[in-house]
This record gives sequence, structure tokens and C-alpha cells, in this order.
Amino acid sequence: MKLVHTILWLCLPVCLFAQKLNTPSDLKTLVHQSDLQYEYTSEAIPDLDTEFPMIGAGLFVVQENGEQQVLNYRETESKFVKSQRNKAIKFLQKKEYVKARAELSKALEAMPSHSGLMTLMGRTYQYENTPDQALSWYKKSTTVNYIDYEAYLEIARSLIEKEEYETAFKAALFAKALNRNNPRVQETLQKVALLNGMAYKDWSFVPKMKIENESNTVKISYEGEAWKAYAMSEAVWENEPEYAKTKAAKNEQELDMIRYKESLLNGVIAYELMKYADPKVQYPEMEAFSVAIGESLADEYIYYEIISLKDPYCISSMSKDDLDQIVQYLLLAHFDKMPVKYAVK
Repeated sequence: MKLVHTILWLCLPVCLFAQKLNTPSDLKTLVHQSDLQYEYTSEAIPDLDTEFPMIGAGLFVVQENGEQQVLNYRETESKFVKSQRNKAIKFLQKKEYVKARAELSKALEAMPSHSGLMTLMGRTYQYENTPDQALSWYKKSTTVNYIDYEAYLEIARSLIEKEEYETAFKAALFAKALNRNNPRVQETLQKVALLNGMAYKDWSFVPKMKIENESNTVKISYEGEAWKAYAMSEAVWENEPEYAKTKAAKNEQELDMIRYKESLLNGVIAYELMKYADPKVQYPEMEAFSVAIGESLADEYIYYEIISLKDPYCISSMSKDDLDQIVQYLLLAHFDKMPVKYAVK
């Protein structure tokens, strides 16, 4: 059965993604015919010591000329709203919650769809130990602004306190999708996952390969055959100027997606063959892409794992339906169901 599955993988590129994607054997032929020399070195590739960016608070979506744009409330607030918000924050810090709410109410009268003000209103109740009212305001915030990661995070924390773990988990997933590199979001998601008997698979897409150019030679270093296949595809895209012209793409963004998919597919084919020989081999990046293809979530994989790792704002610019798909991908690719006895309750 495993062999049949692998053979199916080798046949997939003919029709995958409505575009012919080349396999490792196709690319080997192309490399052999190239005027460049390709050299391969198997070696340990050290992890990158990189801090990935986080999104800031206060983002919201507007429709302008038929296009979706992301703005920040602080760019659109009037002087009056700014003043009221700042007064409310000072009262919040002094634990004068009633006064804080009075200032926030005035600000909301002037700007009734400001989800950041609603989240602050929720916190006044949270700190006052009236969680139901706090939760009501947090939910209002996500209703008027579906990309308010802070509101989702507060919903998750409030529901954990109420022991409503399943709904808390869903809210934490949205917070993670929107601000994937935020440690507070990560901590809450892992906590609520355990409370639901789920283990979080903590990995990021950091390819174990390097491509260097020296005169007429392309030097590829890689750690494992799956990354070798991935790197070969990337090297061809980078160094063969005519190669991209063989792809049917309407624009640069579409061409980038084809490149991502082709390189990942090559990695997955190599991974599937390795897994057939040794079922214990682990490449979580390739395993997740394999799952994503099976669930028609390949684009979601690319946006979440590759693009948003370095540019988390890209998720905020998505429609609500597309964000829902990102959350669905995240759930499928990054969580394992644990045996009941290990679940934290």
C-alpha cells in the first residue's frame, strides 16, 4: 500500500494545481543540459538564529475601490478618540475601571466600530473579575473586526478560565493564524491545545539547504535527500533565466506560487520515497505539505508556513473566508490528538 501511495505521488505533477510541475527526474535532465555546473554537498545545516516579526495591535480591514486594505486604528482616530483612549488606559492602570469605561464609552460613541476600544472595554471587566461581560466585549470586537488578534487571544484566555476549552482552542487558532510569531499567542495556544488533549507540532519552515554561486558553478548544500530535491528546484529557478518563462503565470505573485509548489513537491516526492524505505524518517515540513495537498490546502500552506513567517501582515489582508481556511490548515498540519490519559484537564 505504501508503494502504491508513493507511485501516486510520482504521477501527481502531471495534473497538480492545474499546471505541469517538474519532478526531480525532470529537473535532473534540465540540470544535465545546462551550461552551468551544479555541485551537491551533503552536510549539517545549522538552524538560523532569527527573530521573526510580529504584527502590531490595532489593525482592521477596509474595502476601497473594490480592494481590501489593512489600516491601523491609530492612523484613523480623531484627536478626541485618541484623548479618550489614553485617558481610559491611565484609569485602567490605576485600577479605576468605572472611570476607564466612561472614557471608552465616549470614544465608542465617536467611533462605534473601533474593535481596539471594545477590547479595552472587555479588559476593564476582566480585571474587575466579571468575565462574562468581558467575554461579551471581546466577541463584539471580533464581530466588527475579524483580524483583531488581541480580541481572539482574550477570548481564548477567558474561555480557559470558564473551562470551555474547545471554544477557547478555536479562538487561539485564529490568534495564532493572525500573529503566528507572538510568544503570548504561542503560549496560550499550546496551553489550550493540551487542555483539549492535543499536542502542538512546533516547527517552522526553515529549509535545511544553501545555494551559492561561484563563477559558472551552482553549489548546493543540503541536509537530507528531501531538502536536496527542494534545493535543486530552487537552484534551477534562481539560476536558469529562461526557466520561469516555461510556466503559465499571469503575474509575479502567481509565478511565485508556482515556484513554491514545484520546489515543495520535489521535496515531498523525495520524502515519500525516503519514508517508504524508512517509515521513521521525519521531515515535518514535507509531511505537512503532503497533508495540505490531500486537503486542497496547498495555497494555505504556502501563505502560512512560508510567506507569513517573515511577513505576518499578509494574513491580515485576507478575507474572512480565506482566514478560515488558514485556521483549517493550521489545525490539520500542526496538531496531533493525544491519548486521553495524557490530556491536561
